[in-house]
Amino acid sequence: MKSYRRRKASFKFAVPGGAKVRRVLVLFVFIFIMAIQSFFAESVLFVYKGDMKSNLWNLSHELGQIYFSKAFPTVNVEDMEISEESTGDFMRQIGDYDLVFITDPSLERYLDNLPEPSLSKIWVCNGEKYRGYFIKDYEATFLLGVAAGLYTGGQKKIAVLIDSIDNEMYFRMVNALLLGMREAGYNDDVEVLKVCNKDFDELFLKLKDCTAVVNLSTNSKLVKKLEEWKIDNFGFYIDQSINGKFHNLVDVVLNWGAVYSRIYMNEVRGIKMSNNCYGFEDKALLFSPFNFRIDRKIFNILDYFKKKLISNEYRIFKEELLDTNNQKIQIDFSQDRQIFKMNKFLKGVVIE
Repeated sequence: MKSYRRRKASFKFAVPGGAKVRRVLVLFVFIFIMAIQSFFAESVLFVYKGDMKSNLWNLSHELGQIYFSKAFPTVNVEDMEISEESTGDFMRQIGDYDLVFITDPSLERYLDNLPEPSLSKIWVCNGEKYRGYFIKDYEATFLLGVAAGLYTGGQKKIAVLIDSIDNEMYFRMVNALLLGMREAGYNDDVEVLKVCNKDFDELFLKLKDCTAVVNLSTNSKLVKKLEEWKIDNFGFYIDQSINGKFHNLVDVVLNWGAVYSRIYMNEVRGIKMSNNCYGFEDKALLFSPFNFRIDRKIFNILDYFKKKLISNEYRIFKEELLDTNNQKIQIDFSQDRQIFKMNKFLKGVVIE
């Protein structure tokens, strides 16, 4: 008995010109599909004050923008660098976007005359008057404090470098740093120095007796100076490399991109995630030990505290903290927003 095997019918689309023409058609279809997606895709604008590369603050937000772009490749992502003179152009263009992130809180004052439909699209970093987005930067400096305290063994001298002694950001960041150093057994006062572009020579003289510095300054030129002076550095904002080599002993990097992603999912996609103002998940706090001169045990301790912070099992600020005048700081430390209002340094912080 004969057996028969049924053959599946197959059809080939014959294109005049053969394989070369088919490749051209495939490319054309791909470009057409991408164009359609681009036309209907959401658009997000990132607004920077001044040159994006001019300081570490802008650069850290640019890294967040890059993170966001990779997480949502179909979204049209643009950025704008504005100055005092170009704010008018910025105002006219806001309505063209589905979401706008203003990365510098000082730009918030230009929003007063915008219509409500435009304001509903805008989020301001550390904003007070309009919708603000925040990240617990003080948790990152707490980890730097733990690392610095462990590194010194409680003996070596460390200085902290900042840009201003009047900025609320530095009150909470330096205070958390101090508490991190105390957690690591460092009980001496912490010397805080203000960085000025014109006074690098004077700064160098002040740092002669220091074993290491914790650099909280946004001054991008300072990183290279610390390398020239051969002073060990605990870094913040972003990981800095000079000539391809990482200089910092430890970097604790804040990933703004994780915050941007949550706000986008909440506001544009309509998918409610964790609180986008104070959401502090694992991806928002990156710990990067780039220089292995630091002991592996220190890394493990930092990783332990990081996990405790993310799970909210550990709170940095507790009641009964005293300021430099030996007065109790009147803040409800259980409220994150209150911590952002801190306007005094803790006892143990010495301003030079």
